[in-house]
Amino acid sequence: MRCKMPDFQLCNPHPSAEAVKVMEYLKSIYGKHILTGQHTTQSYAPEIAHIEKFTGHKPAVLGVDFLGDSPSADPNDCDNSTRWEILVNKGSYQTAIDYFNQTGGLVTASWHWFSPCGAIGGKKSFYTEQTTFDLTVALQEGTEEHRLLIRDLDAMAHILLKFKEAKVPLLWRPLHEADGGWFWWGAKGPEAFKQLYKLMFQKFVHEYDLNNLIWVLCVAKEDWVVEPEYYDIMGADIYVPKEDRSAHGEKFDFFNHITGGSKPLALSENGPIPDPDAFIREEAPWLWYLPWWGGFVLHEEWNTFDWLKKVYDHPYPLTLDDLPNFKS
Repeated sequence: MRCKMPDFQLCNPHPSAEAVKVMEYLKSIYGKHILTGQHTTQSYAPEIAHIEKFTGHKPAVLGVDFLGDSPSADPNDCDNSTRWEILVNKGSYQTAIDYFNQTGGLVTASWHWFSPCGAIGGKKSFYTEQTTFDLTVALQEGTEEHRLLIRDLDAMAHILLKFKEAKVPLLWRPLHEADGGWFWWGAKGPEAFKQLYKLMFQKFVHEYDLNNLIWVLCVAKEDWVVEPEYYDIMGADIYVPKEDRSAHGEKFDFFNHITGGSKPLALSENGPIPDPDAFIREEAPWLWYLPWWGGFVLHEEWNTFDWLKKVYDHPYPLTLDDLPNFKS
């Protein structure tokens, strides 16, 4: 392997038995296999049915998004595109809980967090250009923006409590791609982002005791990386041209570098699914891959039906059928 074994110890001081079991399993497959995954942006997960139809298997990891459950995601006060995205995602947390409890599959979640103070022109206010919400102001106690920020964090904590109550370990990937600047949580630079991330961590771990969360940090610049005690896995969102089937070995090395080699890495978002043989050839031990929703898997343009079958039949990627029982 091109790198040493990273640390699989959870950052939560008192993790749930299920979360511990997941991390122990991920350690056991590190460098030997990768987990198949698929993101869905709709609560009924059409991508999963599509994959099963053409391969006979379901992915080991299901990805969902909690954007429809943001307190400011109002389907009655937005344009049609935004309304559709809110409605199809709303309640996707139940899809994730069911996937774990009914099939035994692992689940990961992101949160396209609609701006706590609403949108410009009824659009997708998780984008920086679609909101006037100022994170630096929101981080100051006593401001109205701070009150709204805390309101949203409390609302999300109550959704995550549903996972804890159901004993579902969750690969939690909040505040993703902050260093890109296109989301409001990254628009004010790395220090404001890290302050928000730690505020969320403090509330969720220490106030709400969400010990079932496995924290997945998703940034791509070294000065945006929080201290190791605040995350468990580094996620890399990598989109390349349709014909690129590499395992992104050089990018693996880069992300391994910015974590100091201390954290395992995952392809937390991707377009084309890499060639399974490339993971072996390039010695790039990503934990899982997760193609984005819709056309990235439903249409042959990015991942053909034959390619899906090849990947799911290959011995290196693991499917839902290969997973152990994670229930303690």
